[in-house]
Order: sequence, then structure tokens, then C-alpha cells
Amino acid sequence: MIGFLPSEVDGELLWSTLSRAADSSGGFVSAVLSEHPRLLNPRMPGALAKLESVVEDDGWTVEAIFENRTLYSYFKKLPEDFFDTIKGAAFRTDGHSPSYLLQNLLGSIKNLHQFQVCPMCIEGAQHEFGFAYLRREHQLPGVRYCSLHNCWLRSFNVENSRGLGFSSLTPDSGIVNVPRIDAELAKYVAYRSDRILHGQSPIRDKKRLMTQLIELKWVSDRGALISNRLLNNWVSKYSAIADELSVNASFDRQWIKQLVNSLNNENHAVHPLWHLLLEKLVLDATLEDPQFLLFGDRRGGLLDCPNPLCTDRSRVYLGQNHQCPMCNYTIWVSRKRVAVGKILDRGEVWRRELKRLLDDETPLKIIAKKLGASPLNIKREAAELGFKARWKKPVERIEVKPSVKKLLSYRQEWTALRAEQPCLGRKALRGKAPVAWKWLYRNDRSWLEAHSPVARNRWGEPIELI
Repeated sequence: MIGFLPSEVDGELLWSTLSRAADSSGGFVSAVLSEHPRLLNPRMPGALAKLESVVEDDGWTVEAIFENRTLYSYFKKLPEDFFDTIKGAAFRTDGHSPSYLLQNLLGSIKNLHQFQVCPMCIEGAQHEFGFAYLRREHQLPGVRYCSLHNCWLRSFNVENSRGLGFSSLTPDSGIVNVPRIDAELAKYVAYRSDRILHGQSPIRDKKRLMTQLIELKWVSDRGALISNRLLNNWVSKYSAIADELSVNASFDRQWIKQLVNSLNNENHAVHPLWHLLLEKLVLDATLEDPQFLLFGDRRGGLLDCPNPLCTDRSRVYLGQNHQCPMCNYTIWVSRKRVAVGKILDRGEVWRRELKRLLDDETPLKIIAKKLGASPLNIKREAAELGFKARWKKPVERIEVKPSVKKLLSYRQEWTALRAEQPCLGRKALRGKAPVAWKWLYRNDRSWLEAHSPVARNRWGEPIELI
């Protein structure tokens, strides 16, 4: 029986706590736990219920250990059946281990005897507590970066993870792998993994991620790959860093199809690491497109066909050519919103109706209103059809000279108003006699300017009118 345990530290890995107990007990703890080797699996300890019989500490509840000292919280968003199976294996001593179940259910994961440590975290822990310990968020799959101190993690190997004890752990322990993984990707994986582990920012819904893949035209509505962009982007960004992510996977088309099928099926489990990497891939692809950056929520909306002769309403994509399947009306969709940006081709249905209206000698304005186009575009389309029509020219406007009687009347009214209100400015005088000012401004502007107060700015300084 282990009669004592070191003081608890938030975020410490269970294996780290047991190792500190072994360091302080001179190997007694290692001898006691040697009968329960599954407890010493660093990332996926099994038979956790045995701790009740091994540790004489009422504060160490199995549920609290499972939630706060292991990596099981990272997999909480798996389908309920999968997570219950893994959780059951963690508590029971019979059957398969949780690591074995995860490898079979979610893909191959490298189970190396390797730990990740942040030198700044170790230095801070030694200064605050007097000892070093392993943080569990640094042991998550794919994590190579400390999101707390913004630095690369150091890796150190142990020959056997069951061999407890690391009293010699210092900030200089281990080596910094020369990372081939991009720093931005490393920060993203570390930050999102930490948030998922603590339940602060859970992994996104699979349906939402699948919808984004469909909108990018990488995947069909049924989940089939219709483009090589998903495979090419995945291979170019992730295959070279497979070792850095501590995973084994064959990044081929068949593997990608299995991943997409798992997203499309609610009963299938997807490893959180694959989900994060796919999220990052989609995020990069969407941010490269300004229409996604500014108006991503509107992408893939519905737009009525601009052809008045057609009643089709089909799905469109921003910044792309869209052809109506009913009348072949082709438009360029605006990048800023689901609206017609430019008409590329009005289609045979529209031109057939235009030809009929031209043959019936329908007036130009009626044709333009019926076909939803400007008179200028109607003339252009008619010329392309070979229709030679002499459209009537508009009647020229006859300029009418202002009445002398009105001129004298409004001049007299404006002069009298200025004499009554000599302190008012232009704007105030205009408000007093709007009709007279409007008539004089249109018909006798030069006189009005000569008999109006001097224009001034807001500081009272005169303005020279050009």
C-alpha cells in the first residue's frame, strides 16, 4: 500500500505524480505498482480502479483522476459508444487496454516512450513548488509547442515507461528536435488541443466541417471525393511532418476517403488530431479566398435566376460563373454578396423571346421591361441577332425663357427679405423664401449670387466662390 503521495499540482500527468512518489520513497512505490503495470501507461493508464486499493488517500477519487490527470478528456467528443468503451477499459483490469482500443478505433498512434517538456514550465515549477513535473497537455498527440510560453518543447526518452522516477529532470533535460513542422501549425495544434482537453473550446461539429468541404468543392454531398485538392493539400502540408506529429498514417487517397466517410457518419470515430488538422486545412483554404474571409457565412446561398422568363432558384457560389440549368442564363456572382455581378450570357430562351417581340414590333421600353434589361442592352442584343430597327429618337426639349413678370416678382421678394433680415446668412434666407430662391437659382443665378450675403465657413470666415 502507498501510504502517502506528494502534493497535487493542477494539470500534472498521473505518471508524473507516481514518479515523484517513487523518487521520494526510494523505490517503494515502484515495487508496489509493479503488480499493476497498466497503471503506468503514461498516456492511457488502465485499471484505474486499482488505485483505490493501492493509495491510502481519500482525496484521490478515481473519477477525479480520470478527468484531471489523464488524457482521456481529450477524447470526450468521440461518439458515446466509443468513449464509453475506452472509459470502461480504463477502469477494468480484464479485456483490452485503452491504448489498444484507440489504435484500432481511431488509427495507428505511435506509442513511444517519449515525453515532452517545456524548459520554462520546469523552471517555473521548480521555483514555485521546488520540484519539476510533466504537464499533461504537453503529452497530447501532435503537440510540439508550449502555448503558455510560446516555445518549442524538448523531448526525452525513457527506456521503459514503467520505470518510474525522473528526479534528474531539469530545464536542460532532453533535446529540442529540429522541427519540420511549421511554427504556425504547431501553435494552432497546441492551443486547440489544450482547449479541447480542458473542455473550453470543444472540437467543431463534424457536420459543419463536412459542409465546408462540400462548399470548397472538395467533396460531394454524398461524401465522395470529387477533387484532388483535399488529397494534394493534405499531403503537401502534413505528410512530411508525420514523424513530428507522432502518428503513423499512409496519406493516400484511400486513407483520405476513410477520413471523409468517418466525418459523414455520426457513428464513426475521428481522432481529434485528424479533426484539428482538417480544420486547419479548411481554414487556410478559406482565408486565402477574400469572399470567405469577408462573407464566408453567405457562401453557397440561393439566388433566383435573373431571367424574368425563368423561375429557377439554385445554389450559387460567390466569385464564380453560375449557369441556370433551366434557361442557360449565365452570370458572374458577386464576391461580396449573393447577387448578380455581371451577366455573361442571357441564354437561348431569353434571345428567343427577344426575337419574337422584335418581330411583333413591340416598343423598346416594353421589351426592356418585360425582359429585365436596359434599352441600351436590348439594342445591343437586337443588333447581334441581325435585327435592323430604326428606333424613334426622343423628342428634343424646347427651351422656354423665364417669364419677365416672375423674374421681377421673385427679385422683389428676395430683396425685401434681405432688407427685413440683414443679419441672416444664405442658408437662413433660403429657408425663409424657398420658392423664390429655387426659381432664382435655376433661372437667374448670377443675380442671386450678387444679391446674397457673403458665404462664410463654420468659423465665420468669408469663402471665395469660384
